[in-house]
Amino acid sequence: MENKLTILLVEDDRQTCKEFINLVDNSDDLLLVGVTNNAFKAVDLIRDRLPDAVILDLELHSGSGIGLNVLSALKEISLSASPYILVTTNNSSAVTYEAARKLGADFIMSKHQPDYSEKTALEFLRMLSPVIKGNQRSRTADSEESPEYYEKRITRRIISELNLIGVNQKSVGYKYLID
Repeated sequence: MENKLTILLVEDDRQTCKEFINLVDNSDDLLLVGVTNNAFKAVDLIRDRLPDAVILDLELHSGSGIGLNVLSALKEISLSASPYILVTTNNSSAVTYEAARKLGADFIMSKHQPDYSEKTALEFLRMLSPVIKGNQRSRTADSEESPEYYEKRITRRIISELNLIGVNQKSVGYKYLID
């Protein structure tokens, strides 16, 4: 996993998600660490899984929230390393683009571009991978995470994993598993 570029996908279109998943699964240098159509869950996933990059759709019509919610929330939380944010969108508003950039979007890729595809987005990240991973290492080395924050982050990650495998929070021993 160390050599792979880790990616979180925030997208509401099922077919688009399937295409990204298929492309990443058939790749030796990319790893998808999560997929969501919920802007608020995306922030938790970013905090817990610390992806190298996020592919962020601005308009989550079939999900919850909007991509700008994710960008805004990331400015408010403390991360040991900030992910590279690749915004993908059908929106062509200059005002929206400016807002996304001010909130921290690293690059905006229009889905209206004639050559846009999920493969193009992944190729873009692949080209930037050495720089993205290099910046992650330097940012991680420069910032120390407090023990309290580390413990909270790990606890959130454990709870997330328990939820993924279907362990009910009311189960006997749930707290024991977390501890």
